[in-house]
Amino acid sequence: MFALKRLVLSVCALLVLAFCPNSKATAAVKDYPEALFKLGTLATVEISMLDSTWRNLIAHAADKRYHCCSVTINGERFDNVGIRTKGASSLDDVTIMKSDRYSFTLKLNKYVKGQKYHGMTKLLLNNNIWDATQMKDAVVYDMCRYISLPAPLVNYARVSRDGKVLKRYEPTADMSSIEADVKAAL
Repeated sequence: MFALKRLVLSVCALLVLAFCPNSKATAAVKDYPEALFKLGTLATVEISMLDSTWRNLIAHAADKRYHCCSVTINGERFDNVGIRTKGASSLDDVTIMKSDRYSFTLKLNKYVKGQKYHGMTKLLLNNNIWDATQMKDAVVYDMCRYISLPAPLVNYARVSRDGKVLKRYEPTADMSSIEADVKAAL
């Protein structure tokens, strides 16, 4: 019964996309790659949160617990977004280096159900701490797509917190969080 219900909902969604070209869902499909991952552009990600919350996030980075913040991505503001550190060995490396340049996961729908940025609910901000060129991931992912292997979209972003630039990061699409219709358009 559940499978039939899911099939009916999927067919309805496809019909909406096919016959309603001006719908928000169609717009998200059309501009998703352009919204954040257009090569040759530098994206901007502004994180806004209380200093005490930021200090707690950094002090307990290994816990990978979500904290609440506001995020503005290329001028579009989202409140009540979940932010946490990410990584495994790179997380440990940042701690050992006594740095605060952690990679982050932004989960737009952590506290507000349905909140998305052009169809995306989760954005990864990779620090590339061991990549002196700051280009390896982008080049490798591009090569994978060139030979028809699936790879996440990636670009470069100026990431700041309350006006203070944190450094340049690589925003990377978390493929598991992108809506199916957006994935199909990629």
